[in-house]
Formats: sequence, structure tokens, C-alpha cells
Amino acid sequence: MATIEIKNKRTREIIFSYTKDENNADLHEANLHEANLHEANLHGADLHGADLHEAKLYRANLYKANLHEADLHEADLHRANLREADLHGANLYRADLHGANLYEANLCKANLCKANLYRADLHGANLHEADLHGANLHGTIGNMREVCSLQIEDFPITFTKDALQIGCKNYTHEQWRAFTDDEIFVMHDQALPFWKKWKDHIFKTIELKYGELK
Repeated sequence: MATIEIKNKRTREIIFSYTKDENNADLHEANLHEANLHEANLHGADLHGADLHEAKLYRANLYKANLHEADLHEADLHRANLREADLHGANLYRADLHGANLYEANLCKANLCKANLYRADLHGANLHEADLHGANLHGTIGNMREVCSLQIEDFPITFTKDALQIGCKNYTHEQWRAFTDDEIFVMHDQALPFWKKWKDHIFKTIELKYGELK
């Protein structure tokens, strides 16, 4: 039997150990449910199909890790390094990806429904067929395909083919179009003049990217 030790990337303290057969010394399909992997160095780790439900991965180094079809729902990935990680088909439902580095990560068919992507970096990420319904995209850096981002005056704007987030407010395109001046006014002290000035420009930008909105 072989023992795999996961260490804190700064202090080298052992924060989790896992024993598997010597011929398969990896974390493939490992049960790490609620494991505390805060700042763990998992660079290149094979976590294919692993159960990381509610795992604490704050600031963990998962650079180029294999998380294909891993269960990461409600996991804490705040400021985690997921650069070039394989998250194809991973379950990230309600995961906290606040400030996470997802540069060129493979998120194809990943479940990001209601995930917190506040200020996450999706530059170059593959989001083909990813589920982003209800995700918090406030300040997210988009991959400029499935998720587009821009800044107008003081408001970060992120949009998908279905939803538009301006600042902390995220609604469907149809909901934004239907809001009255009174409803916009209560969103922010500068919301109404901003909306009147930039509404048409914002929707034109979305239409140029995804085609005419219904």
C-alpha cells in the first residue's frame, strides 16, 4: 500500500493523507467529502471523479489537476489556482470560485449553476455546454465566448446568451428590458442615469455577439 500526502504549499505541513494500492497511487475517485485542503499543493493531481463535495480548497494549487467529472458542489475554491485544470463535466453547483484562477481551464459541460464566480478569471477557458444558470458573474473576466465582460464607467458588466449582470444585479435579458425606471432607480444611486445612457449600447453589444435578442 502507498500513502499519498497532501501538504500545505507554504508550510509543507501534512494536511491530508490518503492510502491506496501501490499500483494506483492517485486520488482517482477518492472520497474527500468535506476534506480540509486549504492551501494544499495538488499541482497535476489526478482527482478524476473524486468526491470533493463541500471540500475546503481555499487557495489550493490545482494547476493542471485532473478534476474530470469530480463532485465539487458547494466546495470552497476561493482564490484557488485552477489554471489549465481539467474540469470537464465537473459538478460545481454552488461552488465558491471567488477570485479563482480558471485561465484556460476545461469547463466543458461543467455544472456551474449558482456558482460564485465573483472576480474569477475565465480567460481562455472552455465553457462549451457549461451550465451557468444563476451563477454570480460580478466582475468575472470572461472567456469572451460563452461569458463576455466589459467595463462601462464604474460598472463591471458580464453577459451570456441568457443573462446580463451589471454590478451585483443579475437578470435575464428579458427582465432587464422590462424593468421600469422606478425599478432601476432603487438598484443603485447612479443606476437610472447610467441605464438611460447605456441601455441601448449594452443590448446592441449583446446582439452583435449572440444575434438579435427575442
